[in-house]
Amino acid sequence: MVARWCLEVTSLAINELTHILITNMKKIYLLISICFLSQYVNAQTCNVSDFTSQQQLDNFKIQNPGCKTILGSVTITGADITNLNGLSNITRILGDVTIINNPTLPNMSGLDALTDINGRLTINDNSLLLNVDGLGSLANIYDGINIEANPSLTNLSGLQSLSYVNSYLRVVYNPVLTSVEAFSKITSVTDFLSVGANPKLESLSGLHNITTASSVSIALNDKLLNLDGLRSLARTTGYLYIAYNPLLTNLQGLNKLKSIGYYLNVTNNNALTSLNGLDSLESASQIQIQNNANLSECATRPICLIRLGNATAFYVAFNATGCNSMGELATGCGLLPVDLVSFSGENRTEGNVLKWVTASEINNKGFEVERSSNGKLFQKIAFVEGNTDSRQALNYSFTDLAPYALTYYRLKQIDWDGTSTYSKMVFVKGSKQVVSVYPNPSHGRLTIRAQNQNQPYSIKNEQGITVIKSPVLPDKEISTKSWQDGIYFLTVGSEVFKILVAND
Repeated sequence: MVARWCLEVTSLAINELTHILITNMKKIYLLISICFLSQYVNAQTCNVSDFTSQQQLDNFKIQNPGCKTILGSVTITGADITNLNGLSNITRILGDVTIINNPTLPNMSGLDALTDINGRLTINDNSLLLNVDGLGSLANIYDGINIEANPSLTNLSGLQSLSYVNSYLRVVYNPVLTSVEAFSKITSVTDFLSVGANPKLESLSGLHNITTASSVSIALNDKLLNLDGLRSLARTTGYLYIAYNPLLTNLQGLNKLKSIGYYLNVTNNNALTSLNGLDSLESASQIQIQNNANLSECATRPICLIRLGNATAFYVAFNATGCNSMGELATGCGLLPVDLVSFSGENRTEGNVLKWVTASEINNKGFEVERSSNGKLFQKIAFVEGNTDSRQALNYSFTDLAPYALTYYRLKQIDWDGTSTYSKMVFVKGSKQVVSVYPNPSHGRLTIRAQNQNQPYSIKNEQGITVIKSPVLPDKEISTKSWQDGIYFLTVGSEVFKILVAND
């Protein structure tokens, strides 16, 4: 019995000890794993400050042998930096990368393992930089890329793996750059795309897979011959700015562009002769075509259809004849600035009432109403504002309160750019004025009554001096007590009446 009891106790003790040992081993293993992982993570990441010398770059790899990810931004700027080999193990940088003012750096050799930049990439003012070889593994930039003012940079070879740019793509002020072919894997730019002030750049080939961009600016490229590199661009949510490209003759290459969210501005392209190339354009909030010295053909079908649609603000000026004004654009599109359907007049009690109707209006500032007593010499008597742009029938009217017995009228339609056209002439024969003047002779008082009291009149003495003048006939007696005795002449409309004043 005792032996059996001892055996059971011993067995229980062994089981308990085993359980305790296993439990503690798990804890020990977990602690070892955490320590190992911590050491591994610490070995994989590191923090750095700015690199301002070649020695700092060389020391970095020695001091951080296992570092593959830099936690934060990196700035490289130094007078003696010739290579970036000290960063050869880095695959990812969790911030911006700025490579600026390195006068002896010829390329990006040393960044060959870098695949991702979580911020922006800036390559500026590196006077000996010939290319960006060394960035061949870079695939993703999670902000923008700016390549600016590198006086020796001829091409961007080295960025051929770049397929994603989350913000902007800007290549400007690189005086000997001849190619942007390296961007051929990029399909969209969520912010702006700007290629400008690259005087040796002849082609945009390399941008040919970009289908959308917030805004696009192609400007100040002295040797740019065409826009074929933008042949996949279908939409911009912002603006499209094509300016100061002196050898650009047309807009071929924009054939797939359907919509521009804000404005299209084509300006100061001296060799541009036609807007051909905007074949698919359907909408833009504003269109500005100006200062293109040889541009004579701007009435392309898409431009005319957009103009006819009346949803776009247009400005066309200072181009060659045929595209030198809004009126010339309208003519080229086969559109009349104002389609005047009818113009007529009739005599009524209150005066001559003129009416006219327009079926459509383009750039219409308004109408000057002109009047004549003989149909030859006309004078402006009023201005009636137009509706600028309209695609529906609009009715206008004006009442001449002081017509002649026979009055001729015409309209002078004026565009906002100053051009004008005249309507046909109409005439209105008025009924004879029924005007009562009493007492005549006047002995201190005078009353004037007419069918239409709402018309101007004047009274002059024999010397031609005006005694009274008013835009409407008086509604009460006129006192003549202060007038000298004699003959006076009352003019109402086109009729003149003689009055004798003989005060007591």
